[in-house]
Amino acid sequence: MLRLAAPAALLALLVCAFLPAAAEAKTTYGEIVLEVEAAPQGTTAHGYSEYRFQIVNRSADRGHQVTLSLPHQSFGGRYDTSIRSVSQSVEVGAGQTVTVSLLCPPRPEVNGRGVAVTIDGQLKEEPVPLNVGAGYGSSGPSTLVLVSRRVLPGGDPFGPFGGGPGRGGGFGLPHVYFPTRSFGVMRADQVVTAWGANWLSYSRYDGIVVTAEDLDDLIRAGAAGQAVRTALWQYAETGGSLLIVGPGKVALPPGWSRYGEKRDGWATYRPGFGVCFVSPDREYQQWSRPGPGGPERWNEIERSWHETRNAWGRSGTLSDLNQSFPVVENLGVPVRGLFVLMILFSLTIGPLNLGLLARRKRKIWMLWTVPLISFCTCVAVFGYMVIAEGWQGHARTDSVTVLDQTGESPRAATLGRSGLYSPLTPGDGLRYSIATEVTALAVDRGSGGEGGGAPRTVEWGGDQHLARGWLTARVPSYFLLRKSEVRRERITISKGEDGKLTALNALGADVKALWYADEKGRLHSAGPVTAGAQATLAPSDKSLSTKGPGQLRERFYSKIGALPLRRAVPEEVLVPRTYLAELDASPFLEPGLRRARARGHRSVVIGILKEGD
Repeated sequence: MLRLAAPAALLALLVCAFLPAAAEAKTTYGEIVLEVEAAPQGTTAHGYSEYRFQIVNRSADRGHQVTLSLPHQSFGGRYDTSIRSVSQSVEVGAGQTVTVSLLCPPRPEVNGRGVAVTIDGQLKEEPVPLNVGAGYGSSGPSTLVLVSRRVLPGGDPFGPFGGGPGRGGGFGLPHVYFPTRSFGVMRADQVVTAWGANWLSYSRYDGIVVTAEDLDDLIRAGAAGQAVRTALWQYAETGGSLLIVGPGKVALPPGWSRYGEKRDGWATYRPGFGVCFVSPDREYQQWSRPGPGGPERWNEIERSWHETRNAWGRSGTLSDLNQSFPVVENLGVPVRGLFVLMILFSLTIGPLNLGLLARRKRKIWMLWTVPLISFCTCVAVFGYMVIAEGWQGHARTDSVTVLDQTGESPRAATLGRSGLYSPLTPGDGLRYSIATEVTALAVDRGSGGEGGGAPRTVEWGGDQHLARGWLTARVPSYFLLRKSEVRRERITISKGEDGKLTALNALGADVKALWYADEKGRLHSAGPVTAGAQATLAPSDKSLSTKGPGQLRERFYSKIGALPLRRAVPEEVLVPRTYLAELDASPFLEPGLRRARARGHRSVVIGILKEGD
């Protein structure tokens, strides 16, 4: 399809000219040395951008508390809704080296200069020099692919993809052109064993390409390497596209084989909401010729990269979201009640007050009766609001979870949409786990500024704290959520001596309806099943579809911006030895707003059982 035509010498020059340089910066503050390990390159339409720092304490007997916050100088957005601060505080013991990752949400934008450093409560005058620009990109390549150093060796920057560079993309990245589409290629500036251990650091990439040797290196690297390897699996399970090039045997999670196929030496797996391609070789030129693994293979890989990105289209304005996914029944201002209250206030503070004081010949009392009546009116307005809406906030969540129960550490990959509403601005902000991707909706300039409000701040620590500006009193806020973490909830299917199938509900929530596909593809059903209870599964007259069941990526991830969820049809999403459970709760996503009143929660859990369960 596309071939390299330039000689090796010219290609070597192109490496220096086109590939982005790694972010390098060292700054010393007395006993503390701070180095920038990684900064995001290229523009993207979704996902978190990671800024990673190494903090070294050169003291032999004294620890320090270090707080990093970016940007030091913010370039506020047009509507003043940008993220003004992303920060984290860590304790660095004597002689210790600590790595800190500041992950910036995709929306709204984060723009500015420098990283503010606070040591033991004292803000340093000189920030770490660094250009900060992360968020929803509008220039340069919109589809971004990360490739390992082995895939793009120093002397051959475009070997796997061919074609050579086109016009430069954003941040100095090259464009690589295919017949109908283009995408940006980013060569990793670190070996794979030095990559991030949180899957959120990969969420911005539409595709990731590694080799079988890279995965072997991660196994040999021990616990740190295993964390990176797990993060790559999580990236794929939450909707990413992973390409592993051989030769060599690749050990993948056992549950992936349930949604997989092998053809012409290639293996294609559909873990969770993503896709993983495994090539038996590295003969990239052969992939571009007719025959096994020919042009259709490149087309499939390229299409998966663009599918990852295209799912994150605009979801509409705040008014559109209020109509399609309402959090509370009536968002209108109680005009009639307030109008009556204002009429009573005007009559009381004016004619009635003045008339009574004139009759008593105490008009001078107006100096204290007017403030008193005003105070009582304010209390009445506040009391009316409390009676009408209460103190608690409201939360509504729609989600779908793929629960892989086949491994020693069962993982749950979840997609969801969350709507939040509070009569008062929450003082504690919103809190999510460090494994949850939170994408705010209706906050971009393109939405007409409807998502306006105070500048936003994010604080990382034991959790992901959206501290300020994310939820305003009496204004709904909407978020797209993705999450991957180890979970122990499950449904266990067993067969009794009488041959009947039973299901034990250990999901931690009541199941409204349950379907199970046995080894032969026959469907069984039960429900409702309360939490902790056991139910007998009854045979159904339905069976799995022959039109390629289990297309979770196409059915759910590609529609992530259009939740509420499409109806999950068991015969279309299940494969043998899997189940589907419908719940009127959301056990796999935190509400974000503490003590929020649940309203209209709905979730679907698709479970993958290991053989022998």
